[in-house]
Amino acid sequence: MLFLTPIFYMFFIAFDLQATSASVPALIAILLGLSLPLLSAVFRESPWLLPGGSFAVFVVALTLGLLINDHPANEPLKTNLLYVTDADAGKARWVSVSPADRWNKQFFPNPQHLATGTIFPGGLYGLSTVLTNDAAIQDVATPSLSIRKDTAENGARMLYLHYQAAPGTNSIHLTFGDDNRPTAIVLDGHPLEAHTRDFSWLEYKGIPDEGLDLTVQLQPQKKATISVLSRTIGLPALSGFKGYPRNIIPGPGNYSNATLIVKRFTF
Repeated sequence: MLFLTPIFYMFFIAFDLQATSASVPALIAILLGLSLPLLSAVFRESPWLLPGGSFAVFVVALTLGLLINDHPANEPLKTNLLYVTDADAGKARWVSVSPADRWNKQFFPNPQHLATGTIFPGGLYGLSTVLTNDAAIQDVATPSLSIRKDTAENGARMLYLHYQAAPGTNSIHLTFGDDNRPTAIVLDGHPLEAHTRDFSWLEYKGIPDEGLDLTVQLQPQKKATISVLSRTIGLPALSGFKGYPRNIIPGPGNYSNATLIVKRFTF
């Protein structure tokens, strides 16, 4: 077991506590399975030695972890912090998709838990609420989604759009309204394949400076709503943010250490 402990530790260093770490228990189970011949001999000699010793180590490790709650530079705390601007409402917020920690709590002096859909169109990670706090609004360029052509083809409405991102935008997330979802999409001349009968959302990473062209096939004579969430890596220098301390790093995922602009369009 002592030989396996460093391996277990490295698994979580490599995979972190995110979706990919779901494979870690399976890998650990395989390694423990290989040790069953050795464990069977231990259980024959002393049935309570291994479970009792394991529980004692667990209690000691848990106690030390609670008492020594520190994060040196070589084991930094992973935090979550976003700056989200609602371009339609003219309002900005600090947002965290995880509970406040000892560092990011400074950005939530008057915290509010708001419904996730009011911040992120279409929701995020299945969360019902997210932690928010009002923030000063930054004067930034907002993205645009403009019509190039709106016509009818073969009994369907064909909407030809052009998306122009604000400078520095890394990715966008489009959420299509439930009343008139696209049944077909062509992105920069390439047809996309829907996993269901229509599209509820679309994510695009690596936005070119000239923007991108989008064609959506819709139900005829019906309005279509498209919510655009534009993402830029990094946070603005507001509310005392001057970068991360040496022992603090952004957590994993697309929705961490990012500036988001949300804007809704109806065509």
